[in-house]
Amino acid sequence: MKENQYSFIKILFILSILVYVIFGLKDRQNFFLIYGVNLIFHEFGHFFFMFGGEMLHFFGGTIMQLLIPSVIFFYFLSKKSFYSSSVVLSWIAINFFDISFYVKDARAQSLPLLIPGSTHDWNHILGVFNLLRYDQIIGNTILSFGIVIFIASIISGFYFSKKIYD
Repeated sequence: MKENQYSFIKILFILSILVYVIFGLKDRQNFFLIYGVNLIFHEFGHFFFMFGGEMLHFFGGTIMQLLIPSVIFFYFLSKKSFYSSSVVLSWIAINFFDISFYVKDARAQSLPLLIPGSTHDWNHILGVFNLLRYDQIIGNTILSFGIVIFIASIISGFYFSKKIYD
């Protein structure tokens, strides 16, 4: 007979992610634990895609910022490690939040860039497509995707916190 129990550690970890994200959405500075990792992947994306043309170079940071955790997410799914994939899904959501902050800053350009005086990715991208005046709408749309993904990650994280015993 199988008995379902929840793992206290897994539940506690999902709750800590929930609290972390709530505080991170209130103040972007509260995402400090993961920001450095995401920044490394973002900057690596610019380097990786630099020979793919100007637009791919500018999009490259955002692409890589989403691609790396997505590959990890699908790896865990392929191994049927659903709890781990739920945790990584929250990382993908946090990247969407970070990208939304960057997009919404396209006109103001008030966020500090890694190299002062360098070109703001989303100012350039939206400017090329004549969408700069829509930076808030586009950023909020990206934020909404992130929220939906995050809710799915929390719900699935709780669901897959079960331990099954024979």
